Amino acid sequence: SGRNNEYYSQDGIQGGYIAAAVVKGAQSKGLICYVKHIALNDQETNRDGKVLFVWVDEQNIRENYTKVFQMAMQEGGSSAAMAGYARLGGIPNASNYNFMYGLMKDEWGWEGYMVTDGYIGWRDATELDMMVRAGCELQLYTSPYVETVSGTWDATARDGKGSVSITVPEGTTPEAGYENPDAASTYISNIQYYFVRDCATRVMYKNANSTNHKNGYGALEYASATLTAEQHVSFNGSVALNAAAMQGSTAVYEITAGELPAGITLNASSGQLSGTATVAGDYSFTVQATIDTYITKTANYTLSVKSAFGIADGSDPLDSAKVGKDFYVAVTSSVFATSANGGTYETVVYSASGLPAGLAMSEDGIISGTPLEAGSFKVIISLTATKAQADNSGDSCGGGESGGGESGGGESTPSEQTVEYTLVLTVAEGDKAPENNDPKPTEPAPTTPAPTDPAPSTPVDEPKGGNGLAVVALVLSVVAVAASGAVLVMKKKEDK
Repeated sequence: SGRNNEYYSQDGIQGGYIAAAVVKGAQSKGLICYVKHIALNDQETNRDGKVLFVWVDEQNIRENYTKVFQMAMQEGGSSAAMAGYARLGGIPNASNYNFMYGLMKDEWGWEGYMVTDGYIGWRDATELDMMVRAGCELQLYTSPYVETVSGTWDATARDGKGSVSITVPEGTTPEAGYENPDAASTYISNIQYYFVRDCATRVMYKNANSTNHKNGYGALEYASATLTAEQHVSFNGSVALNAAAMQGSTAVYEITAGELPAGITLNASSGQLSGTATVAGDYSFTVQATIDTYITKTANYTLSVKSAFGIADGSDPLDSAKVGKDFYVAVTSSVFATSANGGTYETVVYSASGLPAGLAMSEDGIISGTPLEAGSFKVIISLTATKAQADNSGDSCGGGESGGGESGGGESTPSEQTVEYTLVLTVAEGDKAPENNDPKPTEPAPTTPAPTDPAPSTPVDEPKGGNGLAVVALVLSVVAVAASGAVLVMKKKEDK
């Protein structure tokens, strides 16, 4: 029956659900869906708009023949439709005001536009001036069967606002009520102007909001930018398109390359960046904005996160340490500082791990000492900052107005925050003593002359113990020589 083999279903509800889903999906990507052939195109024989008469009651029209179109238009949001070759009760669909305007535009609230089936089939059944008034905006060109609406533009009409000037064909009575219709063969038709403009408005609106013209965002610039944040400080920024340039459209944002700093997140619907960056550095990333579900724009961003820590003036450079040489570095924080130093914390305590032997860190952030080993050292500095926080967990005592009673247990409890900071400390070898390339000659060790035998003498009686005195003298001599650094060689003399 007609073009039914092309339709989703003979059941209007089932076909409507399918059509609405297909239309919604396609148009979410900027396409314009023409739902066709509306309606009652029940045969292909003599399908030319002239002899295809349909006689049917209104209930069947609403529940069966047009239900699928109604759902495609209302639920799917179809932007366009095609008028099928048929005469509903003798009136061609394309010129049927009650059908085109009364049902679809007024009752269903449809804002799309209508195009005829091939105009070769309509040219003898209707004409364009009646079609634009009935709510059929376009003819489907089937060259050479192409027509134009009547009239030409007259920019001087309506006190310079312009209107349509129509030339009355010979033997035709012009429309009543217009500027001297009986006085000339040409007159101004504001009715023609209104309906043609109304048709053009709907066609241009739907095409502008399609991939044909990217909803008017073809030339929209999504500018790249650099944002700044501070480590461990709450951050709020935006990668959203300019609201004025969006003209009421919506966009969805996503990171397509690179990454955000740890602790920072992107709100996909608003384009807002928020959070607290925990790691300092420069982060580059690409944002894609998808406007009206199918128009994409990209921009490159850099988020520069300034470190919460620094090295105080007067500190030694981190790469200047040497073994055996005094070293001093003071670590500071612009974020974690006591009230005495312009901050908001009561206490700030530093500690460190990974320092080379000989160096230590005090609780106020000073690294000092004399390095005892060379190398490159990754030093992890931990900072614990404490704030006083009111404890309102106690029950309030006393009634009356707000603030009239005493708070129970209103003591302050400490709120701690511990963060880490990494630095690299380089310690070089210490200075060496100069080598002795021209050593002084060493003096030869003094030698002890070999003892000579005493001259023979006449034996006499020696007093008892005389040999002991000689031994003592020899020992003293040996001690004296040894003290001078000489090597003593003794040869035992045999008693004779």
